[in-house]
Amino acid sequence: MPASPSLAAQALSLYPAQTGLAKLAKSLLRTALQTGLPLGLERTSVNLSTKGAFARFLVGLVDGQSLPLPPFAVLSGNPHAAGCRFVILLFNGQDQPAIVVKAGLGDYARQLIRHETSFLNAVPPGTPGLPLLRASLDTEQISAFALDFVAGDSPKTEAWPALGELLSAWVSREKRIQLRDVAAWQTIEQTGAADPLFAQLSRRLGDFSFHPAIVHGDFAPWNIKVPLHGEVWNVLDWERGDLTGVPGWDWFHYVIQSGILVHKKTPRQLLQKIEELFAHSVFQNYANHSGIKGYERPLVIAYLFHLTKLIRPSEGFQTNQSLLTLLFQRWLS
Repeated sequence: MPASPSLAAQALSLYPAQTGLAKLAKSLLRTALQTGLPLGLERTSVNLSTKGAFARFLVGLVDGQSLPLPPFAVLSGNPHAAGCRFVILLFNGQDQPAIVVKAGLGDYARQLIRHETSFLNAVPPGTPGLPLLRASLDTEQISAFALDFVAGDSPKTEAWPALGELLSAWVSREKRIQLRDVAAWQTIEQTGAADPLFAQLSRRLGDFSFHPAIVHGDFAPWNIKVPLHGEVWNVLDWERGDLTGVPGWDWFHYVIQSGILVHKKTPRQLLQKIEELFAHSVFQNYANHSGIKGYERPLVIAYLFHLTKLIRPSEGFQTNQSLLTLLFQRWLS
């Protein structure tokens, strides 16, 4: 956080607290910063060359800003995940959050940044919920891109009507494709070719076709911001974005990963939550709209297979694996 208490308090907007305890801690810290209470936080100095390409990139993003660098805050990525990325919040001359920069060092981190940059450049203009790419940088050492800062908080886990409206807008109704033509499914087939459980799943889906959808890949409350006075969801972190994906997978991810990582639900409790989702009128409308009606169960299993075999998340892996086993037993055996 910046040394200025006022800027430090605003910098907390980078941290999308989800659990009750995390939200309380964030609120108390913000209040303490705003009121000038002594916190005893560790102070450090960061030396950056203003002659480097990255420094020049940062300076050019803030209107009217010239060297030295504008005030900034940094949120470090998950240290347990491969290819750790950094999110940098730049403040303008009025000490207001203005620009968010996402940057990566190292081959894998830069690969993710490049994919997200390419995705945001390729997505149709005006697509609801997607940020507008302002600038990008790709050097031999670092890859980065910049977006306008968006204020807001994460949506509630049960905000299904708004979720259904947004995800329905990402469905391409003018097209219909078969599952075998989706890149994510092709990757699963290559990975799970020798797995008898996958063979059973593949037979169940057969020649299944549907209306393709834009898929986020990590669609969860902590990657979404909802303005205080507005209903438009702003979805961030598109490093797994896919323009031609399987409808329903983002919705399943939202429900299952929130249940695991925030609410600490067991596989049996997650099964109940998924069944509740299927019965909800908003999801049923989405299933009809996207063409997945009647295939919801095998698609959940396909989503979990892709997550556990290919993505292998650094948190909640065992619970996801146990849920996959449970759903196979309940729905396909």
